[in-house]
Amino acid sequence: MNIYKYETHMHCSESSGCAHNTGAEMADYYKRLGYTGIIVTDHVFPNARFAESQASLDAFVDRISAGYRACKARGDEIGLDVFPGWEYGAGHTHLLIYGLNHSWHRDNPESMTWDAATYLDRVRADGAFIVHAHPFREGTEPVRLFPSRTDAVEVLNASHTEAPDRRAEAYAEMYGLAHSAGSDCHWVDAKRLCGVSSESRLASINDFINSIKSGGGTIFDDKF
Repeated sequence: MNIYKYETHMHCSESSGCAHNTGAEMADYYKRLGYTGIIVTDHVFPNARFAESQASLDAFVDRISAGYRACKARGDEIGLDVFPGWEYGAGHTHLLIYGLNHSWHRDNPESMTWDAATYLDRVRADGAFIVHAHPFREGTEPVRLFPSRTDAVEVLNASHTEAPDRRAEAYAEMYGLAHSAGSDCHWVDAKRLCGVSSESRLASINDFINSIKSGGGTIFDDKF
């Protein structure tokens, strides 16, 4: 039986200032480890100044999508599937948005001023699947949870300790939310990676969403 492994939460230096490696370097890294695909989830922090003009909004969308585009271009060359997503941030609250393209922000300039609840309601209404990333990350109070506005919880995160993962799993169970896992990877040669595996190859981000919804994906935790 073939097992196809997917990274669901990673960053590229073209778009995320906290990342150490380019999209091409990250693609090569995951290909070397035998992954079938990755979802690029570079950071998106809306700010009203990005919508002050069409030029500034276009520059914002270009920047937040640059890592994905670089990673996708390299993935196409080496046979690695690369899907789009982003990590929406409102203070210490971070949520992974799957199922929309980065151009959604260009089509919704008012999103630059929305509060978190409004943002989540609107992306979800437009077809997004929302996973709460590392909801109990240590040292990031206050903790804000949106169980009625999210679809799944990251119950394994390779960048954090075991205790926050246990709390995340308990939270998901309490509200009947689906389970996901991701590495929150910012550089190559990480010592731990988490993700979701599938018995069939996923053709798109929507295939990934459907696998999580149906319980067809299996979360994994690899240590090196």
